[in-house]
Amino acid sequence: MLELPEDQIDVGRAALIFGKEIYPSIDVEACSRKIDAMAAQASRFVLRYALRRDPDSIIRALNTYYYKVWGVRYDNSPESRTRQENNFLHHTLDTRQGHCITIPMLYMAFAQRLGYPVYSVVAPEHMFVRFVDPRLREQNIELTAEAGFEPDEGYAYRLNVSRRAIKSGAYLRTLTRRQHLGVLIQQNAIVIGMRGDLDKAIRYFEHAAQLDPQNVYFPKNLGSLWIRKAKQASSPEWAGKYRQIAYRYHDQADAMGWTHDPDANTKGKK
Repeated sequence: MLELPEDQIDVGRAALIFGKEIYPSIDVEACSRKIDAMAAQASRFVLRYALRRDPDSIIRALNTYYYKVWGVRYDNSPESRTRQENNFLHHTLDTRQGHCITIPMLYMAFAQRLGYPVYSVVAPEHMFVRFVDPRLREQNIELTAEAGFEPDEGYAYRLNVSRRAIKSGAYLRTLTRRQHLGVLIQQNAIVIGMRGDLDKAIRYFEHAAQLDPQNVYFPKNLGSLWIRKAKQASSPEWAGKYRQIAYRYHDQADAMGWTHDPDANTKGKK
């Protein structure tokens, strides 16, 4: 998958292949056919309702299909944020629910199979998609509230994104298909780290960082993993060395504009 050229990376199939490492029972081909079926149904919906065939009409039709016809919904249960499967595409395909990682990911997956230029965008503790077309001034598509538009300025205020983070590309940058593979690797790395294999999780995050050096999540998570290694070190000397590595990664994330408190601008206003 990582050796494929950009124009041959299918983000839906990639998500299923990566997810199979964590959930071996995933039937990649069967799930991929479900995405094909969604794409076919969405195509008919677009032909019927996006009469002008311009990007804005297509987006409106896709959004309506996704929420009103296919019936995706945000998982608002109390345990939603800690439910591991909510980070993996097969779960949203099976249950038609997820959160701000998988709901945009599935949208991007079936839209890509229709040939639409839909790409992922990372924000603090959030992800949305962007329909990249020069004819379209309002390209962002927010998918966690039954779909709509929010400008970059809105995300920057609502999620406390600094100018430094925008300038560095840490947040609100359109990801290529290849860079999105780093996001998929990250989801596996998080689970692997939770299972206790810190060295493997570190290798995964290092590989993700090679795919997308501007993604601020990768150094931040690497710093946290090295802190965990320091706590498990066999001697104070090794613990000190691991902490120094961790501090370098944390400093790197801070220099890129890591958002420590995404709710800082909106506390008491929601």
